[in-house]
Amino acid sequence: MRRDADRLQEIAAQEHDGSGGPDVARHLDDVRRLVVVLRLCVERDVECVFG
Repeated sequence: MRRDADRLQEIAAQEHDGSGGPDVARHLDDVRRLVVVLRLCVERDVECVFG
């Protein structure tokens, strides 16, 4: 899961030209928040269940 969080963080950190509009910006913010949650789960050894 740590590798997944690292990859998501890499994607979110890439420069984006803004051509995707507010929807893409919102998705990138969501990805950044997800990275925080994933890192906390790994750090605290908590299982993440997505469904």
